[in-house]
Amino acid sequence: MNKIGELFGFITIFLFTLAALRYLIKFIFKTYGKQLKSKYPSIHVSFMKFMDFMRTNHKWFGMATLLSIAIHVAIQFSKYGLSTSGLIAASLMLLQVVSGITGEYFLKKPRPKVWLYGHRVSTVVLIAAILYHVL
Repeated sequence: MNKIGELFGFITIFLFTLAALRYLIKFIFKTYGKQLKSKYPSIHVSFMKFMDFMRTNHKWFGMATLLSIAIHVAIQFSKYGLSTSGLIAASLMLLQVVSGITGEYFLKKPRPKVWLYGHRVSTVVLIAAILYHVL
């Protein structure tokens, strides 16, 4: 059971990474999009398709991350009990997903900049919490 719990921990990290990649991809596009389009048009087309895929699936990666973390917590808690660092990371993950759901379904577009800033900053805080939990 220990290995399955660890596996779901790594699946959670993988899914969260996929969700968080959206920010990096948007940054790359905003910074280098015009240069990429003029110098490497075929790469630009592929990048745009990848960016569209990530935009479309961002919320699903977040939801899958939440499901995966729930399974991970259930397995690890039944074997080892409460982990303070894990509880912090899981709580931040839950807040991140609730924030995403709020932005997707309850806030009008364009979403308030304060929400967007908070959603992105909480990603960085969550990365730190995950690293603390894992290391």
